[in-house]
Amino acid sequence: MSEKSYLPQSISHKQLQNLLKSAQKEHHHSDQQNTNCSEELIEFEELLLNWSSLSKELIKTLKINHKHLGEGRKQRAMMALGALESHLRIALQAHDTFDMEN
Repeated sequence: MSEKSYLPQSISHKQLQNLLKSAQKEHHHSDQQNTNCSEELIEFEELLLNWSSLSKELIKTLKINHKHLGEGRKQRAMMALGALESHLRIALQAHDTFDMEN
C-alpha cells in the first residue's frame, strides 16, 4: 500500500488512444445493478436540473444587481464574482452539450 502510482504531468493524444484501446471492457450488469444504476442516473439528472436552474438564477441576479453587489467590496472580490459568473456560464454550456448528447 505504500507504493505510489506514477502519474505523468502530461500525456499525448497517441498515448491516450493506446491506453483507451488496451483498457478492460466493462462487464454487463445484472438486472438489480441496472435498476440501481437507473435510480442513480435519475437522481443525478434531477441534481443537474436543480443545479442548472439555480446557476441560471444566480447569473441573472449577478447581471441585474452587479452595481449593488459591488458596493463596499474590493476590486479583487468583484473580479472573483466575474470569474464565478464566467465559470457558471461555461459549466451551463457543458451541461447543455451533455443534454444534447444523451
